[in-house]
Parts: sequence; structure tokens; C-alpha cells
Amino acid sequence: MRAKVWVGGFVLAVVLSVAAAAIAGGGRPRAEQVDATIEYTHVRVAERICEGPDGEFAEQRVVVDGTATGDPRLSGDAVLRVKVLNEFGSNESFQRGTLVIRDPDTGRKKVVARVRDAGVAEIFQGSLAGTVRPGGWSLFANWRTTFHENGAVTSQIGGEAADGRLPAVVVKGRCTGPFVRFEADLPSPEESAAALRASSTRVGWRLR
Repeated sequence: MRAKVWVGGFVLAVVLSVAAAAIAGGGRPRAEQVDATIEYTHVRVAERICEGPDGEFAEQRVVVDGTATGDPRLSGDAVLRVKVLNEFGSNESFQRGTLVIRDPDTGRKKVVARVRDAGVAEIFQGSLAGTVRPGGWSLFANWRTTFHENGAVTSQIGGEAADGRLPAVVVKGRCTGPFVRFEADLPSPEESAAALRASSTRVGWRLR
């Protein structure tokens, strides 16, 4: 009988301890607005070109480095890895991949998020969904990537959009053949556009 009482008391103690830990460790729901800006500094593009029924397409595999500033939980060294399909004439496109933000001092991952975007003209816009560490936060964010006239590229996480556009595209298919690789440094948004070739046009993440 005593054994049963001891076992029952032990189980009750464990249950209470788990419940207390859940409450103390952030088990209660919380939601907070966040925002940050990423300024990209270097891009690597592997690209192949193909013909679609209505024009030329570029399929790209992109790795772009930058720095995220804003909410401390979203700030640090950013690396965006995406696959892109872009129509030359309209820049109607999509990209999907992963955004990782690391602590610049320790190299530890702070943000890991899936990227799903639609693109028109000079913007990609879509969503981020992932995790924020430490703290056990989940990230659900609208975000926009803007290709500036001087060749700079920035991303905005949260906050307010500059206009009312809400891109949406349907896509299918892919290009075939070998990829050609390109690499370039990106200017800051504040730099002059004078050095940019007047004839340059953007195809996905690359100026032609």
C-alpha cells in the first residue's frame, strides 16, 4: 500500500513540475510585432536561359549576403538562398528558399525561415515562416525585396509597404542545360546611380 502511495505521489510531483516549467518557460501565448531591414552587399548567381511560349526566361540559383538591422531578434549577418524563375520582359517571377540570420559575434543562428515570394517589376513580395532563437519564438512575416535604380537590393521585414501592390503569379516548368555563374558586389541604396550602365536591365537577381 505504501508503495502505491509513494508512486502516486511521485507521479503527481512530476506532473506539477512539468506544468510549472511550461508556465515559467514561456508556455503562455505571446505575440509581438517586429520589423527589420536587410541591406545586401554581395550576390552569387548561377543562371540558365530558355525560351517559353511567350518569351525568354531565366532560371537562377542565388546566394546573397547582407546585414539585417532593426529588431534585435532579427539583426545580424544575413544569407538568403533562393531559386528563381523570371520572365525577361515583365519580370513576373517567383522565388523560394531560405533566409538565415546569424549573430555576428558568435556565428549562431538567430533566424531560420522559409521564403516564398512572387515578383513583378522591381519587387519580390511574399512571406517568411520560421524560428527565432533564443527564446523559442516562431516567425510569421510579410516581407518585400526591392531592387533599387542604382543596383542596390534591400529587403523589408514587417513595417509598412511603399505602395499597395500585392504580386501574385502562377508558374510551371523549368529551363534545362548548364548554368552560367556570375558574382557581384552590391552598392548601398544611398550610393549614386551614375556608375550604373544606362542600358542595364534586371533579370531576377542579375543586371544584364
